[in-house]
Amino acid sequence: MGVREEVLPPDTDCHHFILEDDWTKLEEPYGSIFLSIPTVLDPSLAPKGCHILHIFTTSCIEDWEGLPVKEYEAKKEAVADKIISRLENKLFPGLKQSITFKEVL
Repeated sequence: MGVREEVLPPDTDCHHFILEDDWTKLEEPYGSIFLSIPTVLDPSLAPKGCHILHIFTTSCIEDWEGLPVKEYEAKKEAVADKIISRLENKLFPGLKQSITFKEVL
């Protein structure tokens, strides 16, 4: 995901791990978020004034198997929106409005 640089505080670390106060949810679908921001270390990786966020979460293949293409794509976007909301609430207020590029794989 690409975001405008002003959404990240100046002292933002490159890597983050988000788990909502309950270690028992570590391996549950979407229970944990892994975030890497490579442009904190090398700003040349993104256009000037932007950062790259690589965001990963846990999931089970069974939750996705057999879904028709439209449902699969809609579910990916819904999960991505929830993850972005969590990151916005925990780390980066204004994150949603700062997105310049988003690709959900």
